[in-house]
Amino acid sequence: MSPDMVIHTGGVRLAATGGMEFLRRYVVRRASLADANVQPLEIDEILADDHYGIIHGTFRTSRGETSWTRVGMGAWRFEDGVAVEHWELSNGPVWDEFFLAGDPTPFTGSAEEFWTRGV
Repeated sequence: MSPDMVIHTGGVRLAATGGMEFLRRYVVRRASLADANVQPLEIDEILADDHYGIIHGTFRTSRGETSWTRVGMGAWRFEDGVAVEHWELSNGPVWDEFFLAGDPTPFTGSAEEFWTRGV
């Protein structure tokens, strides 16, 4: 990954875009809200060229007894063979509901604040 990597998270209320420092904090926070970040169950298609890659499949994220299985996509942009940008594409409202429910305290701030909270 590029040191200037940019991520676009899933969600509507929790949709955020940030650079590598945000990405580092996002990964830690997301893992704290779910037992496993993402478990691919079935990969339906991968399309890629020198500039973009897209993966489409069925994925599961779990938290305790709660599990969210969904069809989704991840999109990547590459420059000179290095990942420089990533989009998480899923059902935005359900994404928000799943991750907000994993936070033990009510949250009213921005998406960026949610994903970096306590990290």
